[in-house]
Parts: sequence; C-alpha cells; structure tokens
Amino acid sequence: MRALPAALVLFGASCGSPTEPTRPTLQFTGLIVFGIPTLETTALGLEGGIDVTGVLPTPSATYTLFGKLEFENGRLVLNIDAYDNRPGAPFPVQNYYVGRIRHLPAGEYDLQVFETLHVGAAQKSPVLHQTVQVP
Repeated sequence: MRALPAALVLFGASCGSPTEPTRPTLQFTGLIVFGIPTLETTALGLEGGIDVTGVLPTPSATYTLFGKLEFENGRLVLNIDAYDNRPGAPFPVQNYYVGRIRHLPAGEYDLQVFETLHVGAAQKSPVLHQTVQVP
C-alpha cells in the first residue's frame, strides 16, 4: 500500500502544474503629427501579434488618446478613446496611433477597431473590421 502513494507523488512531480494560457496584451502610443490629412486604419499580422495603426483627427491639441483591448474566443476589439484633458494648441490636429497587440498564438483573428472622440455627445465609430492572420 505504501508504494502507491509514493508512485502518485512521483507521477505528480514529473507532470508539472498546468500553465494558464497567456492573454493578449496591448501597448498603445499616440502622438500628434502634422502634414498628414488622414491615413486609413490598418492591421498587420506578425509573429506573435498584430500591429494596428491609424490617425484620429481632433478639434485641438488638447486631446489624449487611450487604447483598450478586449479579447474573447479569437475576437479582438481595440477601442481608441480621445479625451480633452490637457493643455495644448487650439487648432485641429491629427493624432497618429500605434496599437501593438502581443502574446497571440498563430491563427486567424477577427479584429474590430473603434474610435471615440469624447466631445459633447461622444460617438463610437467603427474604423476597421478585418480578419488578420498571425503566422
């Protein structure tokens, strides 16, 4: 009878503990650019992730861009919000952004990108809906 518990301990030690699957992460940056009237929002699949780039025009340089990633069952939603929350020039500007989504296993992902300009009654606008292949 003593041999059985010892065998179970040895078996458990050799298997290791299960590893939790990694969740996608987002690194988001935005900066004001001049001379670009507009750029189409694009997504590029690369090993281990997706890069999303685009331009969000704002009524002044007083806006800051924030990105938030939602993930469920191979569906990715990137929400980009622009808030009027800092000092800046009072003329319209273009805000270039890059969203680096990482820790994605190889496969096909349904990606949606929404932009929301928080001025008056904020409206969420879809800017991209694409299937992206991560090699």
